[in-house]
Amino acid sequence: MASVSDIITYVGIPLTLLGILPIFYTILNSLLTHRNILRLLRSNTPVFATTTTSTSGSLISGIIEVALPRFSIAPLERSEAQYWALNPQVSSLPGGSWTLFNWNYIISATKTYRLQYSDDLQIPQAEVDFDELISFLMDRGAVPDAKGLHMLRVSGLWTPTGTPLLVSPDAMGSVLRVASTQDSDGVLSLALRWEKAWDHREEASLPVGWMRLEVPPISKDQISTLDEKEDPGIQSLDADKSCVKSMTTDYTPTPASLRFRLAPSGNILTVQSPTWEHSHTSLPVSPYHPSLTHLTSPSSVAYPFFPTLALIYALSDSLPIYTCTIPPSMTVLTSSSASIPTGVMVVLNLIPEEEAPEWGETKYNPLDDVHAVHSRFMAKNRAMDAERKMAPEQARLARSARESEERAQMMEDAVARMAERALNYLGRVGRVDIEKGLRGAVERLLVAIVKKEEPATGEACRLLGKWREWAERGGMTRDDLALVNSELVGFCFAACAVGLMAEVGGKDETGLATDMRECVRVWKKVRLG
Repeated sequence: MASVSDIITYVGIPLTLLGILPIFYTILNSLLTHRNILRLLRSNTPVFATTTTSTSGSLISGIIEVALPRFSIAPLERSEAQYWALNPQVSSLPGGSWTLFNWNYIISATKTYRLQYSDDLQIPQAEVDFDELISFLMDRGAVPDAKGLHMLRVSGLWTPTGTPLLVSPDAMGSVLRVASTQDSDGVLSLALRWEKAWDHREEASLPVGWMRLEVPPISKDQISTLDEKEDPGIQSLDADKSCVKSMTTDYTPTPASLRFRLAPSGNILTVQSPTWEHSHTSLPVSPYHPSLTHLTSPSSVAYPFFPTLALIYALSDSLPIYTCTIPPSMTVLTSSSASIPTGVMVVLNLIPEEEAPEWGETKYNPLDDVHAVHSRFMAKNRAMDAERKMAPEQARLARSARESEERAQMMEDAVARMAERALNYLGRVGRVDIEKGLRGAVERLLVAIVKKEEPATGEACRLLGKWREWAERGGMTRDDLALVNSELVGFCFAACAVGLMAEVGGKDETGLATDMRECVRVWKKVRLG
């Protein structure tokens, strides 16, 4: 018969060993997990390879604590070669999509993770200025996604994960999208994606917020004429004069385009850093290049109007310059108080008298778009039927909104007809090509302002100012009518600009620029991972 000692020896000791095997397994698993985490940090996060990381853990519990730095990143200088290159050592760990590009970075905080498995390892999302991130990705070629940005503006942190904000140049993939908020601490979380095939831009490409205006070549005789037309009160800088005098008479390329940046300054827009170009390459100062001081000097007649004209010209070409908006002092030109009465158009010979409606009578025009008129009529009926089913207060608000929209539509139609007549007149006198539409007329006006040609610098800009005055006081005077009649070409250029401004105000690109501007204003800093 087995003794007690035999039972303890042959049964108790094996049971004891079986009881501590899980402890040995946990210890071994902790060591292996710790080793795998260090290996992943070395292979997937080259930034962390040169940064002190703290790792510790309990061998009994199997929990590994990893303290990783959180980085605050910013784009490199545009002139650096790495700005246009991809990072050759991209991290494949969650939260590391920002390592696709090269950045300037500093350590801003430390994030501690408590891990039981190496598969749970992730990189802390990087903090970045949202405005700088958008500008950088658009400079690389990304295109804004109108629906995604509008959803972000409306929904904020409740925007569904995966919503694209920027898409690839071919619109086939998302570049910047909304990511999971598990590591964002209440801050907007974004994820990044980029492919080598999407790189089509370089340092010579225009940065975000910059514009390029093609200007026909200017002869040397025109240069001397432009210098004589220099606006009074605008003096050339002594540095420019000395630089020009020191230059030789060797051949210099003829300016073929003008590059500049639009920037808000208070309640107005301004032109910054205007530079002449040849083959999209900046040209040095030369006596054969006309002065551009009239675009940046407040004493110039074109100073308050050229930036706004350039902005509506860019927006009409579906270029979302989200950093700028049309100043309120210019949008008043499209209000009802700024409309030109039909009688005035008749007096100016822009509308034949037989086409003008008689007093108290609405004349039917068979050339009107029947489908558009019918669609508006049906939409109005549906809106009125819906109002009848609403509560009184809700119906009153809906009716007020509908009537405001109808007045805006009537104003837009009136401005469009006026601009069309003005464009036809400019085409008849050989000033513009009618086939290029209002955008072509505004482009011609911008070029004329740059080259200081009449009627641009004199008539059109002066009449835009007068137009704003009679819009603010509620109507034209006899003196205003006499001025318009004496400077009819300039008035027609101004009318085309106002027409394009009203047209741009209803474009999707204008709404896109508004959404982008609002998102950048609300979300100063975002988490990128």
